[in-house]
Amino acid sequence: LIIPETVEHEGIIYTVANIWNYTFKDCTGLTSVEIPNSVTIIRADSFNNCTNLFTLIIGSSVNTIDNCAFVDCTSLQTIYCHAQRPPTCNHIPGNSCEFFQNTPTDIPVYVSCFTIDQYQADPDWSQFTNLQAEFNGTFSLTVGVNHPELGTAEIVSIPEDCDSQIATVRDL
Repeated sequence: LIIPETVEHEGIIYTVANIWNYTFKDCTGLTSVEIPNSVTIIRADSFNNCTNLFTLIIGSSVNTIDNCAFVDCTSLQTIYCHAQRPPTCNHIPGNSCEFFQNTPTDIPVYVSCFTIDQYQADPDWSQFTNLQAEFNGTFSLTVGVNHPELGTAEIVSIPEDCDSQIATVRDL
């Protein structure tokens, strides 16, 4: 299942920004899900008990995953998370938060090589013992010029793989 970034209803185009509570609960026919880059939040229990889900691809804009979003996805074999920062777990204060309850923790979870350290340090993502770095072509690059005599700058080169993590910037 590839969830679209936009949907049209009665001539109006809507951007898909949330996967709502229980949307795909008990959808045992799902084997692969690709969440688009337009989605920012995956709500509680949205993929609860999708027991035949093997592959999950999380888009780059997902910043929050609610508690139990992927509870009992017991067949998951691979996760690709393209988010530049580890999506945080949104939970009820005082309760623990697990968005991958009863999911195998030894499966490969592919994240950007530029942010794998953040995933390894995150309490919600460090449960996965097989975090893998990959170059997915996306990263954050911020250029700021704070000196009035330097003027403007241009980006000359950007990282093209995990081994070249340096961008080159020159003043104009």
